[in-house]
Order: sequence, then structure tokens, then C-alpha cells
Amino acid sequence: MNKIKEAKLISKMQPRKMPPDIEFEYKNIKVGNYNLTYWDEGPKDSLTISFLHGYTGDIDGWYYQVSEFSKNYRCLAHNHRCHGSSESKNEPVSIKDLAEDFLELLDKLNILEKIIVNGHSMGGMIAQRFALDHPDRVKALILTDTAPKLPIEDEMIDQVKNMGVYELAKMMEKMFSIPVRKRPPELREYYKNLSEWEVEKKKDLPTYMGVNFLKALGDWDVVEQLHEIKVPTLIVFGEKDTLTDKKAYSNLLNEKIPNSILEIIKDAGHGPPLEQTDEYNRIIGEFIKKYE
Repeated sequence: MNKIKEAKLISKMQPRKMPPDIEFEYKNIKVGNYNLTYWDEGPKDSLTISFLHGYTGDIDGWYYQVSEFSKNYRCLAHNHRCHGSSESKNEPVSIKDLAEDFLELLDKLNILEKIIVNGHSMGGMIAQRFALDHPDRVKALILTDTAPKLPIEDEMIDQVKNMGVYELAKMMEKMFSIPVRKRPPELREYYKNLSEWEVEKKKDLPTYMGVNFLKALGDWDVVEQLHEIKVPTLIVFGEKDTLTDKKAYSNLLNEKIPNSILEIIKDAGHGPPLEQTDEYNRIIGEFIKKYE
């Protein structure tokens, strides 16, 4: 199958309530040495789609995907160890550890059939590791604004140690997000609330978590293994994502993963699921339908 590279024009973005009024039940499950929180929504006898969030994020950021796709599919999302309301411990961690957490979660929920795995940012790294290690469990892959390697300099780790996760989040929001003043006037309130919500949710994350997981990102490199990912793969990037370096990593993933398609979402930065929800849902929805 030939790889397809094309940029899509966005549909009109409809601002949703921000922060969202989340109606899902937060459930708890023991995975390894950690109690993890998760959502499990939608018909249990249908295709399962799992949503893996990024570094310092949580499952709330997937709300407008889970609420949409749980109408027809089983939608699973969990907070990684040390994230959101999942249990936190000051221990070393790796991307492989997080992929094995995910496997154990699926096993404990008796989700043994092949599923579609959608990972954003660090979640996309976990998705790549999972697809490489457990190809028998993956029907298709969605990689959103992620990378097959992410060099982390010691200076950045020192910044987290000195500033803490919350102050780092505020700094990165200013450096890497599309300024609200550059958004359409009718959407500026939405994007302002989105920015504040995403930063404030990091207020209580411990510094050790930021450091340990940043080290895990720095150790991540599967560039030479990408050709081993054989499942159909949709790669999605925000056109203006400078945090993950869209210019470098979108093409690298597309070139190295044999059966992959690349979609670029106009007027989105590092977070298309919330920055351009309608277009993002449309793109992944069309992809998912092929593998029902």
C-alpha cells in the first residue's frame, strides 16, 4: 500500500465547553505496583479504541474523542502511572514500562482481541512500543504529534528540577502554543480557557514525576525499528506543532512505517484533539471505519 501525504483543510471549528463537563465514571484498577484510573465507555461487544495521553497530561484531554466515538465503539483511556489521578511514586520509568502497564490493563479488562491504539505525544511513543512488542494485539495505529526519538538535554531536566512541572508547563505554553490573539475572534475565549485549563491541571504534579518521565523520553529511540510496524498506521500532526518538531518527525514516521498515511491539520499546534476537534475527529473517524 502506498503512503499518502496530504494536508486537509479544516472544517469550521465548533467551540465546545472548556473545561468540559465530564460525565464518565473514573474507575480504578491495580496494574503492577500502581493503582491506575481509567474510562471504559461504549458498547463492550464492539471494536475497542484506546487513547493514550502525553507527558504530564491525563485522560480528560481525550474527552471529546471518547464522547464521540463511544457511541459506536468501546473506548478505553487510562491515566499513566504518576499522571492525573493515578497512583504516583518516585521511581525510574521507561516507555517500555508504560507499554507493559497498558498490556496488563488490557488483560485485566479481558480485552484480548486486536484493538486500535491512538497515542498522543508521549502516548504515541507508548503506542509505537506496544505495536512493536505486541503486534498480535494491534489492528491499527494512530500516532498523533509524536516522535520515534526525542533527544532531551540535561539542561531541560535541570529546568524541571529547579522550576517544577507547573512552572515548566506555563513556560512551555507561552513558547510553543499558537497565541490566542492569532485565533479567530469568535474562538479566542475557547482557546484562552483551553490554555488555562491544560496548565492548571499540572499544578499538583510532583517534580520527581516530571524529571523521571523526561528521562524516559530522553532514552526513547526506535527509529531503526519503525519498519517493523506492519499494521495500518495513521500519522496526524498539527501544522504548527513546534514542540514535537512536526517538520522532522512527521515525515520520518511516514517514511519509515511501511503502511502509513500522514495527515496534517491546518491551524493546530501540538494538540489537535482539542485545538481542532472537529477535523481531528473526522480524520480519525474515517480511518477507524476501515477497520471495524
